Amino acid sequence: MSRPSKLTLQTKSMLFKALQSGASDIDAAQFAGISVRTLAYWKEKGVQSKSGQFFQFLQEYQHAKSKGAVGLLGLLLAAAKEGDTKAAMFLLEVSHGYTRNRAENTINIQVNAENMNVQTLLQEVREGSIQLLESIEPPAIDLDDE
Repeated sequence: MSRPSKLTLQTKSMLFKALQSGASDIDAAQFAGISVRTLAYWKEKGVQSKSGQFFQFLQEYQHAKSKGAVGLLGLLLAAAKEGDTKAAMFLLEVSHGYTRNRAENTINIQVNAENMNVQTLLQEVREGSIQLLESIEPPAIDLDDE
């Protein structure tokens, strides 16, 4: 005789409530009274299924996770609009792949010393810098626009 499943309406309700508030899988599982291993098992069964309770569970799980993420992003966006630069930087990093340690643009200059003097070299560097600066268009950021 098999033991009853922990995948009950009450367990799902508690799990999804925690996920919708932005909790991690670990915290949501603990809040719902199940192990992380059980949660992972249910999710894997949902991936393998095309219908049934585990398939439905996975759909509800993904919806709850998304709702939690959107809620947290909304809070970050509100903080960024209020001038919180850390929140704004985090949003750039997470949503747009921006990193603080972005590699600098490099310019390779090959010089044939026999055919060029210092003045000509300096002129080419100036022209190259101007072209590079003209090609870089700063992004338009309007934090007040919704």
